[in-house]
Amino acid sequence: MENVIAHHAAVGAEDGNIIVPGIDYQIGGNYGGIALGGYEKGESVSLKAIDDLDLKACHFIKIDVEGMENEVLAGATDTLKKYRPILYVENDRRERAKELIEALFSAEYRLFWHLPALFNVDNFFGVEGNIFGNLISRNMFCMPNESEINVANFTEITSADDAF
Repeated sequence: MENVIAHHAAVGAEDGNIIVPGIDYQIGGNYGGIALGGYEKGESVSLKAIDDLDLKACHFIKIDVEGMENEVLAGATDTLKKYRPILYVENDRRERAKELIEALFSAEYRLFWHLPALFNVDNFFGVEGNIFGNLISRNMFCMPNESEINVANFTEITSADDAF
């Protein structure tokens, strides 16, 4: 694609490095659900702030970073002010949910819950057995306050106390 540049880096509040833990792929697990930071052993990976990427445009940002959502937003304040992108943000860490909602309100965004089930009967491989039960993914669809786009069928978050 001509408008995509991939960076081998993690995203956070400021440029630096972060340790990504080693993973034993012989053991089953959710490899995409590993939180970063606080590890002494593993691979040192470049850490970038979105504001330091020198973007020429930005219309949409998806943030699913296993508890580092607030750090990503802190490193994107100028980008959010300049481009006012739509955001899709995971918010599934109870201990950080209120702070995350408050940060997005402070950035002048309207927030809406998007709570899809983890199992989709129309999944790619046609798997029929739902091993997830009633589990959902807790995400927020976030629109700049000034946006005139009508968001239907999602519950608006009107207070940081709406977290859980």
